[in-house]
Amino acid sequence: MGVRLLSIFISIENGATDLASHRIESLRKFMERQHRIQQFSKREHLILRMLSGLMRSDFDFRKVALGYAEELDLLASPEEGFAWVPGGYELIPFQEWLRGKAGSI
Repeated sequence: MGVRLLSIFISIENGATDLASHRIESLRKFMERQHRIQQFSKREHLILRMLSGLMRSDFDFRKVALGYAEELDLLASPEEGFAWVPGGYELIPFQEWLRGKAGSI
């Protein structure tokens, strides 16, 4: 999961939005196929939903940050299942990355 997310972030950072879209869709299908074998956290499901929204909005970070403001706050909270895990595969908390991208445009 972590490698897949990192590759999506790198694609977006490099401006390769077509590749990022492909990788987001690939992640969605992966999670769909693996849900019986592997338990994904609420955080992972929410991140996928926001990445899908980002893809649908043609990578308009401000629009997504505004539209998913409550979800971003939830990811920033210490609530179980949604909280960022330091030392995990998410090097930069997703909510900080998305808000940073929205503010830098």
